[in-house]
Amino acid sequence: MNITYDIDKYYREALNQNPNPSGSSNPKKKLKGWRLACNGGYDHQFFDVAKLDLLEAKEQEWVLYQADPSKLAKAPAAFTRKDVTQREALMAAGFANWSKKEFFQFIRLNEQFGRRDIETIAQYLPNKTPQEVAKYAEAFWKKYPKIENGQKYVERIEKGEADIERRRLVQEAIDDKLYFTLKHLSVQDPSLLSFSVEDIPYPTLASAADSKKAS
Repeated sequence: MNITYDIDKYYREALNQNPNPSGSSNPKKKLKGWRLACNGGYDHQFFDVAKLDLLEAKEQEWVLYQADPSKLAKAPAAFTRKDVTQREALMAAGFANWSKKEFFQFIRLNEQFGRRDIETIAQYLPNKTPQEVAKYAEAFWKKYPKIENGQKYVERIEKGEADIERRRLVQEAIDDKLYFTLKHLSVQDPSLLSFSVEDIPYPTLASAADSKKAS
């Protein structure tokens, strides 16, 4: 994924010292710098915020110094091409194309289908491929403590997975009971059934029995 970074725009923002013109006591925080380039830089996108903020502060100080050296007592460390390359690598390492809405969908789908059913989860995320979902899922399970309320999201997923397993066990018990009941009937009186239990691949007996009832 390519993330373009408008250096000229950043310089204009870094040099803008005007206060909030509306005078609002609680203005909406405006995205700028690397956060603007990365669609927010939110915790669910798993950026190395500390390093990116340090690089941004370093660049801002360097830009201000170049604009008016008299504003600083001494020259700051130069913001170099190496810093630019490091920032680009850090930005590319995150998940800028995962919106908050998609993150919440990801959590809900993990609850509904379980964390291992990547293919199904991807089907309900129209803008994501199975490979993208798998890559994000790997990062999520490694780094979820960094997300606000991350543990609660994991608990919700685990509860959903427990429900999935409980339903699986109930269905398995039903299939077992039906299989052995029909097998017993076929042994006692084969004429009771119009099909041989041994010929039916387990666990499709339920559908076979339904078909017999309908006939």
